[in-house]
Amino acid sequence: MTKQVLDDFTNISKNHYNSVDKPILEKVQFFVNNYKFKVNVNENLITKECKNEAMVMVVDNGQISRDAYRKLTTIEDELPREWTIAEKRTQINIRMNDRIKINTVIMPQHMDINSNESSDIFDPEVIEEVTTSVGKGGKRSVKDVLKFIVPNLIKRGVLNLHKPIISIRISGDGRNVGKKVKHVMITFVILEDIENIHNPNYHYTVVLYPGLENYESLDILTISFREELQELKEIGININGVNWTINMYFSSDWKFLTICLGFNSANSLFFCP
Repeated sequence: MTKQVLDDFTNISKNHYNSVDKPILEKVQFFVNNYKFKVNVNENLITKECKNEAMVMVVDNGQISRDAYRKLTTIEDELPREWTIAEKRTQINIRMNDRIKINTVIMPQHMDINSNESSDIFDPEVIEEVTTSVGKGGKRSVKDVLKFIVPNLIKRGVLNLHKPIISIRISGDGRNVGKKVKHVMITFVILEDIENIHNPNYHYTVVLYPGLENYESLDILTISFREELQELKEIGININGVNWTINMYFSSDWKFLTICLGFNSANSLFFCP
């Protein structure tokens, strides 16, 4: 059918357009018994994939739920279907997990602060994510993240191959998702990337778990993270044949810093970290 439509368009267009203009038929749209049909005739597969990836970014950054996106597609039929976006997101997650693997850590049950509390969150997608994450923490390798982002930083001129030094700032804090669901997150940022220091997209998460800020939880979740930091401090990291020296800085509020040092609260002997 598509070939016949293209042939018909080619023959008809010769009578109405200059051949130098090279008219191209992109789509055919028609109604049958109040049902709309649209046939993409010359849709480029690469363009379609790029559009789907861009839509995944828009949906994620805009925090658009699945239900809201389905309603949008009923209004604007040019938008990719929701199941197409879901498939593309899965493909991206698989590719990224091959480059920067996310490891799951099972938290001791007595540390799970959220398990016995009723949540004040009502979004079905968020509830599903919270439910599946109960009792689990996630972590990523800081070395894997560096190996992934450093080539682009070199290309942008942020890092200098002739002066292979990377300064990273490690930050950590707790946060509330709603009023009762609590998470703790540890991130790092490249200090040489001055333009993006305050851009959250360039703060790379290495540890994330549901629960309160306390020494015992942090100790369990950051075992491999601490080992990697020690290795980076002592020998650096080799990326594409170049050995980079790592300078480290730590930034957090008073509470998080003292917890990292083993104090869960202020006391008369150790008030100032």
